[in-house]
Amino acid sequence: LVLKTSVAAPRFPLILVAIHGMGSLHHIVLALVAGHGAAVRIDDRGRVFAELQVMQLPLQIPSGAEIWVEVGANSRNLAARDEAACAARGGVVVLSFEPVAGQYARLTSAPHAHVLKPLGAMTAPRVAECFVLPFAVSNASGSAAEFHILANDGQSSLLESAPPGDAVVSVDLGDGATRDLVVPVEADENAAARAFVAAHGLEAGGGCGDAACVATRLADAVRKRRADELVVTPVVSTRRVPIVTLEWVFDHVLPPGADIAFLKIDAQGSGLDVWASARRHVRRVRGVLIDANLDGRSQLYAGQNGCSATLSFARGMGYHAAPELDAACSAEPLEARFDGADEPHLVTELNLYFPRDPAQRRPACGAWLAANGMEVEDVYTVGLPNQLPTCGPADECAACEGPCAVFFSPDACTCADSQIIYRN
Repeated sequence: LVLKTSVAAPRFPLILVAIHGMGSLHHIVLALVAGHGAAVRIDDRGRVFAELQVMQLPLQIPSGAEIWVEVGANSRNLAARDEAACAARGGVVVLSFEPVAGQYARLTSAPHAHVLKPLGAMTAPRVAECFVLPFAVSNASGSAAEFHILANDGQSSLLESAPPGDAVVSVDLGDGATRDLVVPVEADENAAARAFVAAHGLEAGGGCGDAACVATRLADAVRKRRADELVVTPVVSTRRVPIVTLEWVFDHVLPPGADIAFLKIDAQGSGLDVWASARRHVRRVRGVLIDANLDGRSQLYAGQNGCSATLSFARGMGYHAAPELDAACSAEPLEARFDGADEPHLVTELNLYFPRDPAQRRPACGAWLAANGMEVEDVYTVGLPNQLPTCGPADECAACEGPCAVFFSPDACTCADSQIIYRN
């Protein structure tokens, strides 16, 4: 299924589709669409495109309700379910974008939708309305683009997957000094470790009494780092999807003069492109939650936004990015397990929240935590300004024997020593 849109009218015409037909099935499809004119067509690659209405304008926005926009909804960590658990009942309208057709269908069908709800609506417990559009959001020109569908469709992206990167191991040289051993992907870890030991005169340490032992330990660490590095799953197909800009959303979908109170971006590497697509309306976006890659770590996607670049972009656009966030960009990656997986992986992405008002904090609360909204990417910035709150000197988490990590109340908190699960 591939989607494409023509955005000239309130009825969002869509191209629905892509049957990569073979043999008799292809001829059946040709027969079905013959005579249907421009509303249904087949391209030279056998992909079938059809016009389909996905929404009816104008949107019904209750008076006083905030507008939230989510780009890259998939079907987990939904703003309409997780962050909205902290909003006043009926106080939020959510507009979500999800270009993966299977996930879009999942969100707009039972149990998420109801026949009496408006076209394209998804039900959620506390929101006034939630609408889902099967589009990608991009600052690129044109009305459609190739979308890469990965084996884990939560990793699907407009961007191509990045090739494996360098392995980086931080080495303690003693007296508080550290250096990074950087081993290019094509290099031999044993030779690189021996050269590093010789260059820094490492004769002992880490349980070793000679340089050869130190080099072996470092080579083992590089091998472990390469094995632990999280990589995206294989691309299984590409599909043509419609793309729109946030500027277009402001101009054609939202009520005139409306602001976006909360923009949640999980666009698998293209977050800054999404944010920039607000263009002349960017100052009408009051708060942005975006994921970014830790500095100096292998990219999962070609051109993925890095942490420092994201901070620089936010500051350049007039958003508040506290100086304490700069240190988080160079944090050591955490090990985490996917749900149901035995082997841990290094998580090299983090979530960052940027408000226009320095006093504003990321939308989250104990109910959000209970709704399973927290990801391992959240851990890197806990306790920093505008991010998730941590426990103070007098706060104790009822579930923890030691220190807590995220803290909303004694009964709504997480422990710093909890096993980290990377939810899939």
